Amino acid sequence: MPEGLYLLCEDDLPSSLKAAEKYDFVVVDSVQAFRADAENGWAGSPNQVRGVASMTVEMAKNFRVPTVMVGHITKQGQIAGPKLLEHMVDVVLLFSGEQNSPNRLLRAEKNRFGSTDELGIFEMSEKGLFPVLDPSRLYWDGTDLGSSGVAIAMVLEGSRSLAAEIQALACNSPFPYPRRTSRGLETNRLQLLLAVLEKRCGIFSRNSDVYLNITGGLMLRDPAADLAVCVSLASTIKDIPLLAEVCFIGEVGLAGEVRPAGRTMMRLKEASRLGFKKAVISKRSPKDDYPMETVRVSSLNDVLGLFLKG
Repeated sequence: MPEGLYLLCEDDLPSSLKAAEKYDFVVVDSVQAFRADAENGWAGSPNQVRGVASMTVEMAKNFRVPTVMVGHITKQGQIAGPKLLEHMVDVVLLFSGEQNSPNRLLRAEKNRFGSTDELGIFEMSEKGLFPVLDPSRLYWDGTDLGSSGVAIAMVLEGSRSLAAEIQALACNSPFPYPRRTSRGLETNRLQLLLAVLEKRCGIFSRNSDVYLNITGGLMLRDPAADLAVCVSLASTIKDIPLLAEVCFIGEVGLAGEVRPAGRTMMRLKEASRLGFKKAVISKRSPKDDYPMETVRVSSLNDVLGLFLKG
């Protein structure tokens, strides 16, 4: 056991907290497994969870001991037990990751003393968890296959800028109702962008099955990825590859306009570091001394005319 780390195997919380008062940092694992007292019922019941949390918070405040409470979550990703547990603590952190991926994401759901925009990215190895120093390489490896339907978006995850590789595939559908399958992007968002491409750009997919994948298991919530998704879809439908040295940043509206993305400078600095030569941004983005060449566009048609001629 590492020096300075002490374990106490006990399910009775009062005696455990009494022993923990003299330490500088305490971890209670888990809230649902402890008993506060005999009167509140069995471990894991709502009354017990409430009692365990209350006693732990009181000890932490009285003795000024930083304390972490580990709790179970439900299948929907919610913290198990009464909502009071979340209200009583200062910070709620959610540790998540794909089952088949070694990557783990640490997000702040609540923070009384700071921002909830921060994101911690870790890699699970045989020797434990280690921080990922270059997160963009997790989701984009720089490989250029020369295939249609591949576009790079610069997205924000918390306060980090990442390069997200978007892969789209369209093929003739044998079914009367073509399939729309998406991994890493909401299917409703995919259908909306396909409708914009058809109505505003004349790129039809009504007879094609469309599949979209965000590599590395990344889940895109940033609307600035819209432009890259649309270009990727148009590229696979027209079967024209995109230039590997170009990345796309912008939100796409229902009128087909390209809207500016927040923190454009941060995104472009990361794109420049990764070796991209050009970035497509909205014409309404602030004019600044960007670290790389930018192509300013006002509509989706402008982008497709520049990069998908043929």
